[in-house]
Amino acid sequence: AASDLETSSGSSFIKDGGVYPVKIENAFLTKTAKGGVQLDLHFSGNGFNTKLYPVIVDQKTKKLKTTYTSKGKTFSLNDYTLLKQMLFVSNGKAIDLADLTLVEETIKYKEYGKDVEVEAESVQELIGKEIQIGVRLSEKYNYEDGEVDKTSLKTNDNGDVIHDKNIYSVYSKSGKTPTEMIKKEEANQIVKDKEYLESDKGIRRVTLEKPEVEIELEGFDNEDLDF
Repeated sequence: AASDLETSSGSSFIKDGGVYPVKIENAFLTKTAKGGVQLDLHFSGNGFNTKLYPVIVDQKTKKLKTTYTSKGKTFSLNDYTLLKQMLFVSNGKAIDLADLTLVEETIKYKEYGKDVEVEAESVQELIGKEIQIGVRLSEKYNYEDGEVDKTSLKTNDNGDVIHDKNIYSVYSKSGKTPTEMIKKEEANQIVKDKEYLESDKGIRRVTLEKPEVEIELEGFDNEDLDF
């Protein structure tokens, strides 16, 4: 129901997987260290900031690309697809990246409680738009002495697992996917996605390796062991 969608996962701070109505406060492009394109997205009122990487650099040709190849087939980058979908549900039409209205400006915001200032290009087609996003949780490995500990998950002081939060899907303000908008269908997919993202199954798991344990047997000689 529409009322359920409007209040589905609404929160002053996004901490769980689910579907959230959001307003895009900042959307700006910068260049990555390898020369690709990074899109920073800040959503007002819920403490959720995230980054997309819709354009990467081919390490062989050094050319920009929005695709990758797997098993001989070419696919669009997931972040490129998400950006295209976000532009569509925000503006009601498809927009090529080359046609974006970009404004160079100084962006000021807070990150982990610290003031950040960056020179970037704001994407005018996204700023101020109200949409809905599906947020998926991803487990994080623990870090010890700067190394990744693949035998344990990262937790807070209370022992709760700390998750990365990533955009899984995007919808119009009324909850429709791009396909549903085009076909003028009811908002059905968002209900299924919400159920999945809020479930334990929706959490992206990492693979934990068993730690190597040295067994010390005291009071026995090798001759005493018959296995």
